Amino acid sequence: MKLLFNDLFQQILGNDQLDLEIDPKKVPRGGVSKNEEQLRNFVKIFLDRITSYAMIEKMPREIRYIIQIC
Repeated sequence: MKLLFNDLFQQILGNDQLDLEIDPKKVPRGGVSKNEEQLRNFVKIFLDRITSYAMIEKMPREIRYIIQIC
């Protein structure tokens, strides 16, 4: 986990201006779409990282097998 996500978590936690709240009751008008876009970008980065060839090669053999048959 640390290998996969450490730098991404540091990016998120170290960004004071990042707002990922998407509850319309908690976000000022017009802010939800901006926050949704930021959240989508981070989810894409996470998924790209998880599914990258370099990371798959570092996963345990059993997980690599499951990935290959899917």
